[in-house]
Amino acid sequence: MDVRELVESAFKELLRDKPYGKITVSEICRMAGVTRKAFYSVFRDKEAVVEALFDEHVVNRLRDLHRLFSLQDRMTLNDTFVVRMYEAIYAEKDYYINLVGPLRGHDDTFLRVVTNSIYKFNMDNTSILDVIQSERKRDYVAYYFASSQAMLMQKWISDRMDIGPDVLAEIYNDLTMPFLLTLLDRR
Repeated sequence: MDVRELVESAFKELLRDKPYGKITVSEICRMAGVTRKAFYSVFRDKEAVVEALFDEHVVNRLRDLHRLFSLQDRMTLNDTFVVRMYEAIYAEKDYYINLVGPLRGHDDTFLRVVTNSIYKFNMDNTSILDVIQSERKRDYVAYYFASSQAMLMQKWISDRMDIGPDVLAEIYNDLTMPFLLTLLDRR
């Protein structure tokens, strides 16, 4: 394993016994068997570990799906993409419950990381948002969709994922698709 994998694995292991706010970089390094210098050569801080894991579990998969399908196909398959995103989180259920449970209402790390990751994805990838001519409006809409995803994910994870990914995707799409379709009609 490389430093990234060792640190991510150690971080997930530490989360089983301690809340995020109580975990230190020193503990992560000790459990991973790496030096602080090695840690900081890959991650800027422990929040960057959370971001790397979310990107690995969710964003990179979305990026791969976007490369495979045309914009028209992505519009048609939007429901499927959202389900796949939630399934990726569900596959790492223990990690996310250990991370988010103690944070909700006390620390906005999860919301900040997920919003930022999805926002960057929305802005960096050709998407349905590309039909919005105004760069400023596209920026705000990308942020809206990212933050709404983050908030819904946090609620779902805090509720211990008591509904399936498909049900959550249906809820998200019911909330956001009318808004998206209105935006597309106004172009």
